[in-house]
Amino acid sequence: MKTIRHHTLMKYAALVLLAACFSAAQVAAQGTGAVYRGSFHLPFEASWGTAVLPPGEYTCALNSTTVPSVVTVRGEKTTIMVQAQSVAERKDAGRSALILVRRAKRGVIRSLYLAEIGTAFHYGLAKE
Repeated sequence: MKTIRHHTLMKYAALVLLAACFSAAQVAAQGTGAVYRGSFHLPFEASWGTAVLPPGEYTCALNSTTVPSVVTVRGEKTTIMVQAQSVAERKDAGRSALILVRRAKRGVIRSLYLAEIGTAFHYGLAKE
C-alpha cells in the first residue's frame, strides 16, 4: 500500500513540477508551419515515445491539432519527432503541462496539454 501511495505522489509531483516549468512561446506561429511553439525545462530523464530525453531545456513545435499530430522537440543534443496517438479538446482552466507517469525509475511522457489552444495530445508507452 505504501508503494502505491509513493508512486501516486511521485506522479503528481512530476506533473506539478513540469506544469510550473512549461511555458508557451507562441500559438499559431506565423511563417513556420507550426500551429504552436513552446518551451519547457525537464528536470530529470524522461522517455517520450521511443526516445529518451536527458534533463535540460527544450523547445517544441506542433504541426497540427488533429491526428496525425506530430510534435518536434529540440534540446541541446537531442531532436525528436513524436506522433500523438489521440487528440482531445480540453477546456480546463490552468496552464499548459506535460503529464508524466513513473515507469520503473524513469518518467514517461503520456500527454501534452496546451491550455492556449484547449487541446490535449496523448502518447503511447514504448514497450520495454
